Amino acid sequence: MSTIAANPENQTKWEMVIGLEVHVELHTETKLFCSCPNKFGAEPNTLVCPVCLGLPGTLPSLNRRAVELHLKAARALGCQIQEFSKFDRKNYFYPDIPKNFQTSQYDLPLAYKGWLELSPGRVIGITRIHLEEDTGKSTHLALAGNELQPSRLGKSDRTHIDYNRAGVPLLEIVSEPDMREAEEAYQYVDKLREVILWLGISDCKMEQGSLRCDANVSVRPLGQRELGTKTEIKNMNSLRSIRDAIESERVRQIQVLESGGRIVQETRGWDEGSGTTISMRSKEEAQDYRYFPEPDLPSLVFSKEEVKAVDDLLPELPAARRERYQKAFGLDTDAVEYLTIEPFFGQFFESTVATGADPVEVAKWMANTLSRLSNELETSLQDSKLTPVSLGELLSLIASDEVGAKSGQKVVEVLFTEGGDAGSVVDKLGLRQLSSPAQLKPILQEILNENPAVVAEFKEGKGKALNVLVGKVMKQTKGAANPGLTRSLLEELIGESI
Repeated sequence: MSTIAANPENQTKWEMVIGLEVHVELHTETKLFCSCPNKFGAEPNTLVCPVCLGLPGTLPSLNRRAVELHLKAARALGCQIQEFSKFDRKNYFYPDIPKNFQTSQYDLPLAYKGWLELSPGRVIGITRIHLEEDTGKSTHLALAGNELQPSRLGKSDRTHIDYNRAGVPLLEIVSEPDMREAEEAYQYVDKLREVILWLGISDCKMEQGSLRCDANVSVRPLGQRELGTKTEIKNMNSLRSIRDAIESERVRQIQVLESGGRIVQETRGWDEGSGTTISMRSKEEAQDYRYFPEPDLPSLVFSKEEVKAVDDLLPELPAARRERYQKAFGLDTDAVEYLTIEPFFGQFFESTVATGADPVEVAKWMANTLSRLSNELETSLQDSKLTPVSLGELLSLIASDEVGAKSGQKVVEVLFTEGGDAGSVVDKLGLRQLSSPAQLKPILQEILNENPAVVAEFKEGKGKALNVLVGKVMKQTKGAANPGLTRSLLEELIGESI
């Protein structure tokens, strides 16, 4: 958290206003305007061509798939779609833009007026979602003795540019200034990430830059309607850093204003090490970019029928699925949250329930046992050998007392790593439970004959003696005896001998 101190009493006299710009790299095979692969992790400057390097005489060609994914995200977030939209040139000189302009959208973005629900009754407006090309990646280095080291937000001695990312399709999702707390900003990006992942249009890996966030932050006296001067915060590479950077900037701005200073509109970077934001440069205005329509790309025109076709293809979103699971299966909040972390979990759950397994038991096994196995074995459920059919069969065996719950844990570990059907694994491990009186009585009678002293103690009213006998039975049968039936049959046989 921030190291800046401010008067705690005065903190309540101010209100923070937050708007977020979230950039999402789309998961397409190629870049937005050329056929270069859209791939992370390749050797620097190997995924480039004359088009994405902006060489003279080249012309862009729009990636249709990127537009389709844009529409999908826009409609999932409740946006209206412009019947007519266009691309624009955003002009600025910086090493990560080889063309000296970025092909983006300005006054006619494809999508506008959307929303995202943080919690029941708490909705954040979305101003617009537009499509643009990503920039190259700059790596700033500074001399530390005789060696170059990654630079912090201060001055760098050398900058390396990788243009592999230049031209990758990028969504910019701009929120309304509706958030008032850093925690709300955290929740907003988390919920937005959930929707994007659910749609399958991006991997949203902040550590790889496929989801990035800039925060516009200002403060104003509590009750004032006019907005204060905002600053933009960059370089936040995790959900936690988004929350911490915004809170740090809130404290800093209040301290500046209370000491008689004024807030300057600027771009600031988040320094994780010091827990503070640091001034980077003055904030540009729209007119500084000298926008004008992109002459080399056609306009985008969509009919209402085409938009409806996108709506018809949208999957059930996480919030709707959580509500359905609670109503249809009677699951608690923790269970439905786990089952909607990603679409596959819900599909696996429903397929297992379709085998006749109890929904509550399926959810419990998935959230506890299967989650533990995934972490311990570093293998996702989707990549495991376990199938809904085999899990359903195992739960059926447990429900019918053919397998004990503790033994079931051993069985599911084998199913998870090796696959197969539950019944065969149970027999292979020798874990099928003895649940027939005809099977158990001879074994129990033998235990009673070998332990007359313990039997006598039970007859004298010492209840713990029965536990001793049950333990001996479980040892004799290697845990295969049904514990509940064993207890009742022992009491019955001892009673007959009185």
